[in-house]
Amino acid sequence: MRLSKYFLPTLKENPAEAQIVSHRFMLRAGIIRQEAAGIYAWLPLGKRVLANIERIVREEMDRAGAIEMLMPTLQPADLWKETGRYDAYGPEMLRITDRHDRQLIYGPTNEDMVTEIFRAAVKSYKSLPMVRMTNTYLLAGADDPDDIIASTPYGLYCAALGGGQVNTATGDFVFGVTEAYLIENGRLTAPVRAANLIGNGPETLLGIDAVGTDFDTWAGTCGKDGQGVPVSAGQPTVRVAEMTVGGTAGG
Repeated sequence: MRLSKYFLPTLKENPAEAQIVSHRFMLRAGIIRQEAAGIYAWLPLGKRVLANIERIVREEMDRAGAIEMLMPTLQPADLWKETGRYDAYGPEMLRITDRHDRQLIYGPTNEDMVTEIFRAAVKSYKSLPMVRMTNTYLLAGADDPDDIIASTPYGLYCAALGGGQVNTATGDFVFGVTEAYLIENGRLTAPVRAANLIGNGPETLLGIDAVGTDFDTWAGTCGKDGQGVPVSAGQPTVRVAEMTVGGTAGG
């Protein structure tokens, strides 16, 4: 759009009421316009800037796994009275009464509202959110799976994993192996039962030195603290150069 057709009311002089440098720049550049003390209108240029900031924040929050929702600005006063913030906020909080004599407040923040929404949905400890695996995938590489085994002088071939535990703060893990075989001189030999894989997630990923071409997916259940959530995962054959393994050789 041409500047001649754009609404951009700039100012030549610094507004007397603007004390902060950024405030003066935003007013003079036509980003915002002050309507009253503490009340501003976002002008077209400012609206574009604001939308770009929202986009950046949304992209980063989505990448972090956050879930976006929208809550009402007017909120029941009873909720704020229950949390004790109705009186604690002081006279600055805008309080109104609707036509049905219900007390409402103009919510400055949404902690009380989001807590109420969550409280209404959670019926037991089994419904509490917790850190868990969701959908985990490791893409295929360029190595032939048979060549990975053939080039391994000694190791453990894990065909299936069972239950385990992960410290979500440190990445340390212990996983049970339900089907495994020794690798000796590049060949699968004796089966191994009751094996456990012990390690650290980030360190294990850094220790991968071969990735197969045989990518596959499967569905399962992630169980934790009484909850069972369906999840999916997928990966090809991978080789980890070094890992702690405990188990007993089977006949």
